[in-house]
Amino acid sequence: MVDLSLTAEVVWEQSTSLEHLEGYDLLAQTKVAGIPTIVVSGVASVDEIQRAYTQHSIFAYLEKQAFDRNTFRRLVEEARLSSRDGGELDRLTEREREVFDLLARE
Repeated sequence: MVDLSLTAEVVWEQSTSLEHLEGYDLLAQTKVAGIPTIVVSGVASVDEIQRAYTQHSIFAYLEKQAFDRNTFRRLVEEARLSSRDGGELDRLTEREREVFDLLARE
């Protein structure tokens, strides 16, 4: 679980530079590590939510203001299960997948 603004020093205002939110650094690391990540944040602009999904491949996004414990628990379980499902096949390059598919046909 990641909050886009991790320190109390950053007070969220519309004028705050979104490039300085520390949570994006952590999201970059979880993406590289292949860790399914749930963002729970007060940063709720459509652009920032879309950025988290497209650039950082997050699993889910929840707004702090509308946080629901049951939804969070369900998403954690789904993320946990999804990390088990992929395994080694998800680590294949596009070319490796092509070769694997060709071998599977024969």
